[in-house]
Amino acid sequence: MTDHIRTPADRQSELLDVELLDAFAQIEALLHCGREVQRQALRVRGLPIPVSVTDRLGAGRAIRAHLDDMADKCRALVEVVGELHATASQLEKLLEIEATPS
Repeated sequence: MTDHIRTPADRQSELLDVELLDAFAQIEALLHCGREVQRQALRVRGLPIPVSVTDRLGAGRAIRAHLDDMADKCRALVEVVGELHATASQLEKLLEIEATPS
């Protein structure tokens, strides 16, 4: 097996991997918020056990707060995806340079 000489494209690909992990973390955070919204929506409906009017109101407020949090996380995800796109564009340029005969 021959040793591979690391190129700028290899390093850019590594950066892409790290940024993709950031995107996955943002997606996981969004999923967590979504599950919290579902949980609170069940409380509003009195499931699995009936709750008081005050608890229903609290659940409704919690839903709104979780959705506010989801909106913030969506904005952060858009930023991360933008960074990923820029990194991928740079990777493509580096690969084009490597593919050009010297």
